[in-house]
Amino acid sequence: MLRKRKNNKRFNLLLLKEDETYFQDFSCTYFVGTSGREKYKGRLHFCSHSLVFVPDDIRYAITRHCFDKIEGFQRFRPSSMSLPFFQQMNDENLFSFTCTEFVDMKKGNKDHPYIFRKQSETIVIGLTFVTTNQFMEKVLPIYQLFVGTSSGKQDLPTPEVMNQIYEDQIAKGFNFDITWLEDFREQTLYETHGVKVKPLVDINGCILLTNERIYFQPFNNISTKPVKKYNLKDICRLVKRRHNLRQIGIEIFLQNSKSIFFAFRNQLERDNFFTTILKQPTLINISMNDQGNMTLKWQNGLISNFDYLLYLNFIADRSFNDLTQYPVFPWVIADYTSKQLDLNNPKTFRDLTKPIGALNSDRLSYFKDRFNQMPDPKFLYGTHYSTPGYVLYYLVRQAPEYMLKLQNGKFDAADREFHSMKQTFHSVLNNTTDLKELIPEFYQSTGNFLTNSLNLDLGIKNNGERVNNVVLPPWAKDERDFIYKCRLALESEYVSKNLHHWIDLIFGYKQRGIEAVKSDNVFYYLTYEGAVDIEKIKDPIERRGIEIQIREFGQTPKQVFTVPHPQRKSNTDTSSISLMSVTSSDIIPLDIISATSSSSVTGNRGSISSPIDRNRIGSSSSLFDTSSPLSSSNSGSFSSLYKSTSSPTMKSNKNEAFDINDLLKTDLNRPSSFVFNSKDQLGTTSGGEDSGDDFGSQYDSDSVMGLDNLVVDSPTKVRKKRSTLRKSKLSTSQSAMIGEDDDNNNGLITKYNTLNGVDPKPTIRIELHRDRIGSAIISKDKTKVYTSSDDSTCKIYSLESKRQLRRIADMGDMSLSSCLVIDDPVTDQKILIVGSWDNKVYIYSIEYGKVLSVLQSHEDAISKVCFKENTLYSASWDSTVKLWKCNSGSDFNDTPFLTLQDHDSPVHSLSVDSTNTIVASGAEDGNVILYDVRQKKSIAEFFAHSDIVTDLSFIDGQLITCSKDSTIKIFDMSGSEISKFKGQYTSWRCLSTDGFELLTGGEDGKIYKWNVAEGNLTKVVQVHSSAMTCMNISQDGESIVCGSKSGELVYFEK
Repeated sequence: MLRKRKNNKRFNLLLLKEDETYFQDFSCTYFVGTSGREKYKGRLHFCSHSLVFVPDDIRYAITRHCFDKIEGFQRFRPSSMSLPFFQQMNDENLFSFTCTEFVDMKKGNKDHPYIFRKQSETIVIGLTFVTTNQFMEKVLPIYQLFVGTSSGKQDLPTPEVMNQIYEDQIAKGFNFDITWLEDFREQTLYETHGVKVKPLVDINGCILLTNERIYFQPFNNISTKPVKKYNLKDICRLVKRRHNLRQIGIEIFLQNSKSIFFAFRNQLERDNFFTTILKQPTLINISMNDQGNMTLKWQNGLISNFDYLLYLNFIADRSFNDLTQYPVFPWVIADYTSKQLDLNNPKTFRDLTKPIGALNSDRLSYFKDRFNQMPDPKFLYGTHYSTPGYVLYYLVRQAPEYMLKLQNGKFDAADREFHSMKQTFHSVLNNTTDLKELIPEFYQSTGNFLTNSLNLDLGIKNNGERVNNVVLPPWAKDERDFIYKCRLALESEYVSKNLHHWIDLIFGYKQRGIEAVKSDNVFYYLTYEGAVDIEKIKDPIERRGIEIQIREFGQTPKQVFTVPHPQRKSNTDTSSISLMSVTSSDIIPLDIISATSSSSVTGNRGSISSPIDRNRIGSSSSLFDTSSPLSSSNSGSFSSLYKSTSSPTMKSNKNEAFDINDLLKTDLNRPSSFVFNSKDQLGTTSGGEDSGDDFGSQYDSDSVMGLDNLVVDSPTKVRKKRSTLRKSKLSTSQSAMIGEDDDNNNGLITKYNTLNGVDPKPTIRIELHRDRIGSAIISKDKTKVYTSSDDSTCKIYSLESKRQLRRIADMGDMSLSSCLVIDDPVTDQKILIVGSWDNKVYIYSIEYGKVLSVLQSHEDAISKVCFKENTLYSASWDSTVKLWKCNSGSDFNDTPFLTLQDHDSPVHSLSVDSTNTIVASGAEDGNVILYDVRQKKSIAEFFAHSDIVTDLSFIDGQLITCSKDSTIKIFDMSGSEISKFKGQYTSWRCLSTDGFELLTGGEDGKIYKWNVAEGNLTKVVQVHSSAMTCMNISQDGESIVCGSKSGELVYFEK
């Protein structure tokens, strides 16, 4: 689904105007006024319509200066009074301009409506690395096009003029930089210029196809990664797509459930690229994927209504990457007032035989009268059922930046916003300009798009009511219950018997022609495929007008059926649809064929899903041309590693004949959280081969169990299996050097058994330090606690004698933020590893009582240290994570063997998965990045929170995070949010989990105990009078130690 953009950079293309292009940016100092007293460091972004200044400090707003509001550029010479404020600036690098309107965006890094300040102010820019002459050579040719436009003396430059300048100055002569090739032996097969299509954003660049990969190199530096790389072996499907009603697009579906949409300059280039990639050995064994086969499966109850609608959207050119062609789903519920939802009452449902515009007979009469008086080409409805505006109407709370982009920096008027399900459906039935259908998120998602979790200022209605969370019908307890009941309604007997009528209207024979007229289903002619050939329109103004019409009005899906669609014969077994299965993830696999084509893939390193011989499973690499649907069966399908709950088990009519092979090809119980199951759970299968650097194999040896699997009829069985799993893991041979930092022993932690009883009392409470405790670690034998503190000391405390054993104060005079203890098998001694705010990591011998070595590790304070399998991980406020090789307990290499530097803000949290291959880091700006240590690159980057990610932890192949923004979330390995814990109680500081229970602590000094499967709070214990800053659970799961901001240590024991 469309989600909030990951916060990798504050500046992004959504901040620009419609059709505005970003060129490049410059490091600078920004002075407000000529006095030099008010100044900000940051970057000045040069775009086709404006200069955008982005301060380094996220507290301050991004400011846009439109060229038509700028009154000339001049060299700047400071006066004698202001000279002291500019003395560090070179005169050759200073220039000024006067602007009459300023647009402030993202103040405090929040997505609030833009502030338009109409005032005349002189701005002075001090460039850091280039001179004023070099800057003006680039900017002035563009600026001259806007001179006089504000006074009306000349018109704003047309997009065609801007595109031509862009082509001449940027794109012309731009070739792919071959130094970015992953392997110098790769053969270049095809190179061209194209566009990477994202919702509301087109990124121009160079597309390169080799025999191993697809590369995309943007013409600008908008991304932190100069080149995007996609392995051909990771492609599970290729689809020819329309883009702005032109056959110039290709959508590439990858095995990590993501897709990339490229648009080419013309159909010939697209077809050449498509043909060339099909010839590659990685995409062999392509066979026909019969469209009728999917329809037959649906008829006989082998796939759900939800999956079948996704499939129809897929082959009808709908895409999550293009808001003008976003997947469309029907309204099925008509009752938003009752306290109970009766799915056995036909009156509960909308009439699926009619289009949305014909549900109200009085309104339909108005449409028909207008239709009869209208010249050709006639249409009944002047608005469409699926437009970019309608999609963002529903998703504004989840993706506010997109709505601000669409509406020039503003949210819609409060009375027109998505505020209430009852009011929205009333408008759909009665308003002559409102015919919107629904989107897939109403039937499978976490429901987060219904809650204002980002605290957006959505305005106040005329009745004085502030728009906040969506008001749900009385029959829904909360947003997840609402989504779940909508899904039950979609799979109900009534909808199953009537859904084919709606399919006829949207995808079928009633979409066009005389049948559309008879069915009152006629929309404006430009929305239909083939209604106009844009390629033949030479007039740029006319062509531009049609493109704007398409972009704003939406597009009718491609017609899939030209004869009546058959009725469903078998109903869905709704008893198999659980709340967790429907609401555990926001991932919706549009490529539903790949998601259901095979149920497992197994290699030597682990088995995923069901124990089936990998050699018996076909490949998932497949091709799909919407005019001729194809699929394939290469081995190694990543999509088959996933399970999705979109399809529950179906009841099939026993009297209906059906090919059993079709059934065997379909996984009918795919859990919706895309997680993996390991061989430790299901046993290793024979015949598998190591997938090498197959993307999926990086998680194979991790013990993985999705949240869906935790919610079963018999939780005792699941817990018993996990217990067996842990014992098995603990008995296996491991590295001789094992850290006592339990935060990183994921999968090895015994089930928690802490804080039991009505009012648990601590065994020990002591003011151990004079300042904040950064880390507190319980020893494996539960006899000691090791701590580090902001008072510049580490301490060792005896749990047996309840006294301080040692105070360590010879590691500098700055805060010691993090510590851990490891066993050295060579010297048989314990080694204390400590991270300090003096940018160093100290290696300390507890036995000898001295610092053995110091790693000059970072350029800013160390925030976290972790250790696993002879590797030390250090995170820092310098925005990096570094990995150090340990030769023995005290012998570390002086230089890191890997530096991870994809963050743009200080790193505050760090975790390593149980396989020692995946590292997760959380930063001050809310970003979380997952790194694959073996591939030495990031595999997922996502905006997890709106504030500092204070702690995170791997568990069962998923990632749990907490933040100062008072939220706790679970993500899968692609960065998609699986679930969000209910309620916001405090600003979180720390967490610990065993996969069943979660313990969190925060500013209020309390421990919160949660049920992970349900996301519900089960107990709250007041521990400290000040903020809790750290916690640690013993390896037997029965003891817990907590540290506070004041330096207090509290220990609970069973």
